[in-house]
Amino acid sequence: MTTLHIFNPSTEIALARNTPSFTPAKQIVEFEKHLCLLPALYAKHGSSILLTHALKQEQASSLPYYSIAGERGMQLLTIEGLRRWTGSIAPWGWNKALLHTLNRAECTKDLPGEHAVEMVRNLAHRRTTIRVWQQLLHYADSERMLTSCSSLWRSMMPRCFSTVAEAMQFIDTQEKQTVLKSPWSSSGRGVFFTSAAEAEQIHRRVTDTIRAYGSVLIEPLWNRARDFASEWVYTDGAVKFLGFSLFTTDDAGRYAGNLVAPQDCLRSEIGRYVPADLTDAAISALAAVLPSVLAPLANSDGRVFHFGIDMLADTEGRLNPCVEINLRQTMGHVALRLHELTDAEFLFIPGKELPVPLKFTTFAK
Repeated sequence: MTTLHIFNPSTEIALARNTPSFTPAKQIVEFEKHLCLLPALYAKHGSSILLTHALKQEQASSLPYYSIAGERGMQLLTIEGLRRWTGSIAPWGWNKALLHTLNRAECTKDLPGEHAVEMVRNLAHRRTTIRVWQQLLHYADSERMLTSCSSLWRSMMPRCFSTVAEAMQFIDTQEKQTVLKSPWSSSGRGVFFTSAAEAEQIHRRVTDTIRAYGSVLIEPLWNRARDFASEWVYTDGAVKFLGFSLFTTDDAGRYAGNLVAPQDCLRSEIGRYVPADLTDAAISALAAVLPSVLAPLANSDGRVFHFGIDMLADTEGRLNPCVEINLRQTMGHVALRLHELTDAEFLFIPGKELPVPLKFTTFAK
């Protein structure tokens, strides 16, 4: 069955808004239009790609990865062409606005119901991170390698608050600086560090976040030494660990690219900051607890969900196993696929020309 891929990285902003008529900010719209052919790098040969935000066929030739899409026999569809679509659909992430757009286009062959999309929204809420932490703490009690982490993890675990008074009381009792997070993430957006803020600013941020989204997540600040992520896929009640990914950021902390390299190379780099046996134990623990946390997805008609878990090592060699869950495709997934197709090491910067050719004979796998 042919699959239609949709690159919509604004999905978490759409989840936060939760309206059928959501339109991202102009800058994000331009980003999605510019990179809408990104699935050409990871989808199977002969797949289809949606030209987002009313892009026309004649405009596609100027987009990154257009030639790769052509060499791989991919069909580029406009929103008007979806009425005839009969295959499956694989967006970067599901949300109510995308579902509404596809329904309006009379593309009804492989769409989840509104209840299923609302379930995805609930699980994409950052409070799911808390559920993972709670399960990990229970698991750590019986896992020798993780027992030593229990005390630290319990003290650093995020908390979710729905009232300003409770949130401010928690902040005031913390010896460490804290981080405030809105319920839905998007590449670092919605994150506020209290270390450089006055009390009035912190109170305003807490108030505004709770007013807008109903809750705010607060956690002690880790002294981070290295960010990385674990990449996963969920299908029919089972989770599968796909591998680690390493990403870089610019001076302002914004995403700047992913390292494409063999897993042993990525593990070696991570091992410079945190013991390898600890990260391996954490992955085993996550594999054990994630099926129950993500159990509601089992009612999604056998749909496949790719997701990533941001992790970090601190300056003392300690591990944060679940900074947050991104319940969508990630650039880490793209990097893993690119290594399968190149056997090379390079920095993947979305939108930039690949420094090595792809092995097209392997794309059908």
